[in-house]
Amino acid sequence: MANHPGRINDLIKIAHHTAICVDDFEAARDFYLDILGFEVEGEMDQRSEPALGRVVGLPGAVVRWAMLKRDNYRVEVFKYYTPEGRKEPNRQCDSGYTHMAFEVSDVEECYRRVVAAGFRTNAPPQELRGGYSKVIYVLAPEGNVTELLQFFPEKLKK
Repeated sequence: MANHPGRINDLIKIAHHTAICVDDFEAARDFYLDILGFEVEGEMDQRSEPALGRVVGLPGAVVRWAMLKRDNYRVEVFKYYTPEGRKEPNRQCDSGYTHMAFEVSDVEECYRRVVAAGFRTNAPPQELRGGYSKVIYVLAPEGNVTELLQFFPEKLKK
């Protein structure tokens, strides 16, 4: 695959963002701001420039939009006014993007805090890969999944 004619790895500078489409814009935006510590980089309501509709493949699209930034990473939040989309989130076994993940320093403390803030998780922190990682899936607004994981490299089986 190293010589694939469409390979663009030499042109990629850095990972930029993950986009999420929601119905309750404020709840989603506030989750990333208040719980995960992102900051608003940009926000617009009734965004409808024709080029946006062409880029997303939905001519005539009208959205509420925000770009949220934390360190060198961003989450882009969309609420589509037009057209209206499906309302049920993907399950982890469905095709397409299913979750975003953030490495944390203390997953047990993250679990305590998100539950205290009223958010659900699929389960308490779970050890995976023989204890190399400990993980929770936080059910953000509208069931969108944010994974929080802590690594324990000393437990990696060589």
